[in-house]
Amino acid sequence: MAYAFQNSRDKQRFGSKAPWYAAWTDVDGKKHTLKVGPKKKDATEIAQERERNAKRAASGLTIDKGWLDFREEYERLALPNMPSARSRDAARQALDMFEKIVNPKLVQGVSRKTFDQFVAKRRTMRGKKKGDKVAAATMKKELRTIRAALSFAVEWGYLQHVPKLPKVDGFETEKRYITPEDFDKMLSHLHVARFPNDQAIEPWQWWDALLSLLWVAPNRITSMLMLRWENVDLEQGTVTSRAVDTKQKKYHRASVPVVVLEKLEAIRRFDPRVFPWNHSESTLFRQFDRIQAAAGIHLACDGDHEHTDACHAYGFHDFRRSFATLNGELPVAFQQNQMGHSTYATTMRYVGYGKEQRTYADQLHLPESMLNRAESV
Repeated sequence: MAYAFQNSRDKQRFGSKAPWYAAWTDVDGKKHTLKVGPKKKDATEIAQERERNAKRAASGLTIDKGWLDFREEYERLALPNMPSARSRDAARQALDMFEKIVNPKLVQGVSRKTFDQFVAKRRTMRGKKKGDKVAAATMKKELRTIRAALSFAVEWGYLQHVPKLPKVDGFETEKRYITPEDFDKMLSHLHVARFPNDQAIEPWQWWDALLSLLWVAPNRITSMLMLRWENVDLEQGTVTSRAVDTKQKKYHRASVPVVVLEKLEAIRRFDPRVFPWNHSESTLFRQFDRIQAAAGIHLACDGDHEHTDACHAYGFHDFRRSFATLNGELPVAFQQNQMGHSTYATTMRYVGYGKEQRTYADQLHLPESMLNRAESV
């Protein structure tokens, strides 16, 4: 039985402004109450809806769930289990864009047509670069994120099945990776760097250590800048990084060749950070572009947009692709750990895993400049 009522204590305290409550009973006979607000009509409707949904769920039918209510539940129950703050932010941004374009009302109203409308509108929207449209890879990632959210809706009884995703042309594109030749050119032109200029070392030494570590243990640049000396073991030859989301308590211990360890030791000063950077993020990228320009690196860009200098230079993420490309013969678990991939964090707990990594570290691909330096030591 579903009905609305007012609490006697609320009546004594608030009089005619006492709030109304919704009351209903599920199929198992369990009674529920929910404080609604000042209107009896709203409380009655909610009570009837909750009881109806309880009966539908017991019969294996989908529940009439509003999209905004589902979104609130998803962010409260599912998002906290994601491995990083970056993943949670990306999920929220994708859902925000989905709501902005298709404005869904009920979860069970999301269909293949809804996805088609989303893609059609998204194609016409402006991309990150002037004159460019949203990249197919971006749309594909957003669709995967929305599909992941809807999979929870299916499990919670709000949707019978997740609609099939539409194909997005142009998703399969060739990704850049830094060639050993271009990396050697970068190391030969580090003298043009002007920042960081507030350390007790030369800027080129800072960049030499950073780029060399990225070559053999290509973690994300944000993680590199967060790296502290307490996480570097020069004797064991390891660099330990922790996931940005401290709740996950995930560690990644990457093995580092001796030649790179020497470069790290050369920049060690009093700062607890391995790579102190007290300037803006844009300055960091401009310095990286400056080094590449001096090295004569000018990459082709076939994007249909107004080109900038960044179009013709490598990004820090390209180090990760280089590692995977040039060290493909090494075990996948070792590669994932070197790159700080969260999926393999639990592997670090197994006994003897560190020893195995140290064995494979000597097989890492090194450019000629590093090999020559190692032989001369």
